[in-house]
Amino acid sequence: SLQQFEAWLSGVESDHIEFKEAANHFSDSDLADYVSAFANEGGGRLVLGVRENKHHGQKKYVVCGTSVYKDTWNELSQKILHNQGINADIQELIHPHGRILIFHIPSHSPARPVTSKGKYYMRAGESLVQMDTQKLKQILNEADPDFSAQSVDGLAIEALDDGAIRILRNFCSQK
Repeated sequence: SLQQFEAWLSGVESDHIEFKEAANHFSDSDLADYVSAFANEGGGRLVLGVRENKHHGQKKYVVCGTSVYKDTWNELSQKILHNQGINADIQELIHPHGRILIFHIPSHSPARPVTSKGKYYMRAGESLVQMDTQKLKQILNEADPDFSAQSVDGLAIEALDDGAIRILRNFCSQK
């Protein structure tokens, strides 16, 4: 809604929302990179048609409007799903100061990071960078079973090592 959008504008960019001016141009390549980054970091919103104004050292976001994907915006969800396997929801919002496109990008599927041109992206501040190996490993390990959550039939407390139990209790109390 327009009211929700105004609330976003009055906030700040975060890990889950990014404003881009994109008044007349936003490449398919850049869009794919942002879809990859947002999906790999838990999902978020990419908003086209908003620019950053610095006023007295503070950032403020204002609607400038966008003409990108003017006649094809409703086809982008299918294109993103086909190319990247992400079912993004895209909204066109007609704001009093211009047309806005909002890309609602969901998180990646468990253990399946999203690529763009064969690369895995994430955000670093206001930039996109290739995902580091630690983040990639974290996503890939999401499907590994949690062996500590599995029960063992017939196991009794007497079968456990007293020293190991003390170590575990100490570790848990420190945490």
